[in-house]
Amino acid sequence: MTFGNRIAAIMSVVLLASFGTMIALTLSDLRDDMRQRQGAALKTVGLTLRSTLERNGNTALALAQVFALQPGNVSAVASGDRGAILERLKPVYAYLSKQNGVEMLQFQSADLKMFLRLQEPENFGDDVSQARPMVVAVNHSHMGQSGVELGRRGLALRGVAPVMDGAKLVGTAEVGLGLPDLIRAVKTRTGAEVAVVLSVGMGAQHGDKKVYGDLVISESTDSTLFARLLEAASPRLAREDSFAEAVLDDATWGIVVTPLLDYSGRMIGGFIAAANFTTLHASYSRQAWKLLFAAFAAVVVCFSVIAVAMKSFVARPLQVLGDWLEALAEGRQPGSAVPPPGAADADRIVKAATALAGRVVPASAGAKEPAT
Repeated sequence: MTFGNRIAAIMSVVLLASFGTMIALTLSDLRDDMRQRQGAALKTVGLTLRSTLERNGNTALALAQVFALQPGNVSAVASGDRGAILERLKPVYAYLSKQNGVEMLQFQSADLKMFLRLQEPENFGDDVSQARPMVVAVNHSHMGQSGVELGRRGLALRGVAPVMDGAKLVGTAEVGLGLPDLIRAVKTRTGAEVAVVLSVGMGAQHGDKKVYGDLVISESTDSTLFARLLEAASPRLAREDSFAEAVLDDATWGIVVTPLLDYSGRMIGGFIAAANFTTLHASYSRQAWKLLFAAFAAVVVCFSVIAVAMKSFVARPLQVLGDWLEALAEGRQPGSAVPPPGAADADRIVKAATALAGRVVPASAGAKEPAT
């Protein structure tokens, strides 16, 4: 391998190592930035879920407080007059159910029996002391409470307020908001698809619904999507938000699972939000390919410039100088061509060799002359 080829090979290795390191670091930074943006977006969805849940819980409690404070309702619950409440509140419930997502409006008596369900007036009198810890808590503390709880009609966000006749508790008023409106509101604010899943192991009734591991879809903004995501990602419930990723039909979905705790603190399920990050990942891929192309072009240009420079200023002067010195060493006429100038060090060698040749050649010629 010639000197020029060795220099070219060394420079190739150095360039590839240098640009490769820079590319690897840049790609790592780009990928970290993409992951951070994806994580921040999913955290925002999780925070929006929690804030919407809290806000709707406060709304449910406020409505329950309104009905609990109305004098007509107080006297009717105290006297056991279901008809009076039904007549007064039936049109109100119909309006709230249609316009505000109120799924239930009901009253319990002080002995923890169901007094009246506006959504099912014919069903009353059942004992709620075992199935409804929120109602029991309000009955004992005389303070309003809100939270998620399973009941006769399934999962709902409920607000329960005490019905007080002076200082005496005569019953409780309850308003329950459906979760479909809540998850649709979160989708509107964040653009993410949202589902409510319940844990079969924690007592959720699934009926004819498909079970995915331990989870069953209760409500969702896109049932088909979440059925596929639950099969592909197999998310698990935890006490803290958890994150996952799934690829469906070349689309990348980021997933955040927010735990769903009932009023007693028992984890009965979770909210699963899925955001489409295909555009974000495609942008990262485009940036990565642009970077690789630019780096390849830079390597080619740098190598070409260095190779030409090495050949012009180092390799060629050394080659001519080598031919010059070989001719002198073999006793041949080195020729009249002067070695071309190169880099400073090469010029020094050429000048020194030329000067040396000027002294050596005459001396050699004098030594070969015959004696007279």
